[in-house]
Amino acid sequence: MPGSPRAVSQHQQQQQQQQQQQQQQQREQQQQQRQQQQQQQQRAAADKTAYALTSLCIVDDKGEMHLFEGRWVSGRTKGEDYFWMDLGFVLESRDCVFEESSSKKTFGEMTAEEKAAVSHRGRAMKQLKEFLLKVTA
Repeated sequence: MPGSPRAVSQHQQQQQQQQQQQQQQQREQQQQQRQQQQQQQQRAAADKTAYALTSLCIVDDKGEMHLFEGRWVSGRTKGEDYFWMDLGFVLESRDCVFEESSSKKTFGEMTAEEKAAVSHRGRAMKQLKEFLLKVTA
């Protein structure tokens, strides 16, 4: 009988089982999310790459903007714990921290000429210079 205590009891048991299954699924999803977060944090902590970017923009007499970007990518940073510091306060010492990808030297180990050849500012200025020479020729 549908209204009998036995039928009601079975229905309640089914509901409880469904709730328990849902709770178990939620716990498993939460555990999975925690594991993913931990993996992301570990990857981020191990990533010692960095880059510097210079953007230059000029507007011509027609109102068109021309953007020039120079990027320098560090293969990695030297040492263990360098990103705790505020580089705005230690600008001179950052040359000893960042290693240039192609030469495997830090900026502090490079000569001025070597540094200028890979400089993000120099790369952006070179693009700007080429553009200006082209439009004024």
